[in-house]
Amino acid sequence: SWGESGDRATQCNSLGQVTYLALASQHDTLRGTTPLEMALLSALERLEMPYNHWFTNVTRVLPTEMAQLPSLAEVRLQSTGVTGTLPNSLGGFQYLQNLNLRDNYIDGPIPTEIGLLTDLKYLVLYGNYLTGTIPTELAQMNSLESLSIYANNLVGTLHRSICFLPLLRNLRLDCNYKIFCPPQCNNCACEDEQGETRPPRPPPPSPAPLGNADLAPTAAPMGLALFPTTGPASGYILNLPGFSVAAIATSFSPQSFAYQWLEDHPDLSSISEPRKQQLFALATFYYSFGGDGWDFRERENWLNYDLSECLWGDTRAQAITCDFSGSLTELAISRAGGFSGAEIPPEMALLTSLESIELEFLEDLAADLPGLIPAQLAYLPLRTMIVKETAVFGSIPSQLLLLTGLSNLNLRGNDLTGTLPTELGLLTNLEYLTLYDNVGMTGSVPSELGLLTSLQFLLIDRIQIDGPIPEEVCSLPNLRTISVNCDLVLDCQAYCSPCSCYSD
Repeated sequence: SWGESGDRATQCNSLGQVTYLALASQHDTLRGTTPLEMALLSALERLEMPYNHWFTNVTRVLPTEMAQLPSLAEVRLQSTGVTGTLPNSLGGFQYLQNLNLRDNYIDGPIPTEIGLLTDLKYLVLYGNYLTGTIPTELAQMNSLESLSIYANNLVGTLHRSICFLPLLRNLRLDCNYKIFCPPQCNNCACEDEQGETRPPRPPPPSPAPLGNADLAPTAAPMGLALFPTTGPASGYILNLPGFSVAAIATSFSPQSFAYQWLEDHPDLSSISEPRKQQLFALATFYYSFGGDGWDFRERENWLNYDLSECLWGDTRAQAITCDFSGSLTELAISRAGGFSGAEIPPEMALLTSLESIELEFLEDLAADLPGLIPAQLAYLPLRTMIVKETAVFGSIPSQLLLLTGLSNLNLRGNDLTGTLPTELGLLTNLEYLTLYDNVGMTGSVPSELGLLTSLQFLLIDRIQIDGPIPEEVCSLPNLRTISVNCDLVLDCQAYCSPCSCYSD
């Protein structure tokens, strides 16, 4: 009941946990930065701080730590004077349903990671200074009902897949400037009838105080906001993403164990910042999947202070591969007894050279695939994602579909269900798509796979896919093999030359 009761500044649930926080002002009274401790409001559902003249970077008002709040569905920061570019880490706010940042000083492009917000219903960005094109990744936002992005400096043609999102009923653009709606986009409304470019972004009237300078984020190579962390004995340790900082504060979390291990490193003071981040990410991975319980061969040398992390694990199977500079490029775990856990830790985003993740023949994993894949993997230059023979279940998640650099996606031999998502067509670099032996998968082959012009192998036998193979797929220029069930896709070779069939 704190604040102006008439404005319901705070609301709580029956357990006394804050669910709603409103700090609206018309009097320029709220300044500074949002404290990281806001991430402790685990039941917070709605955050409204409009009409406060912050005049500071948007990442200081909406810190990355808050992305981990499991109930945060609504954020309103309209007319607050926030500046800077929209951070890639915005895609980590995966539970948002309403995001309003209108009438501010935000410039730069709309980050592609915003497509990760698959629960978002309302996206309001008008009245800023955004540039570039509208990213096609917005086509992943199947819950979107309203998109208002007029009064910016965006250009190009709206991709038709966005126009035809199933629930989209309000789409407002600067139609007469340099952005166009595709034909038959009936829900598109034009706002800028003059067709003029917005003037250059003026400077904010005055900067807000920066608050605690020790908590100022730094930019990571992949676009994550990073914050310095310290230890009681050794002082500064390393810069980490906000979600890691919050997780370290949680007792018995994999991140807290990894952080303690790193802080105890005998050579910590001489280790470079990128290598400290690499060590922390690998240690978090180890603890996330119960590394102390792995069979000896796989856990051999893991967390060994005296040995390069490039030599951890089963070296006979090349568990970890690094490039000439010592940056990790491949992580492969195979046939490791005791390997179990629920999520690949988001700290993997710190491994900025990682191109391949391979988890194979791990019968103890048995995780939910949508929960296993963190949204932060979209920051990485991943080309290979293999999760095969691991007993994972669930449907193919949207997080995988935004790994647009993938050339090899292999999910064979699991317990997946659901259909082949049409959005697989967004993975235009894909050469190998292997989904066979997931008997719970059903439906048909979507014609959108015809967009995969690099595809060479499509292996979808031993799953319940039926119906004809679309002509768009059969005629792909580089396709060598389509493998399907003979009893469900009859005589596919008669009309689709790359097609072969498997029979039990």
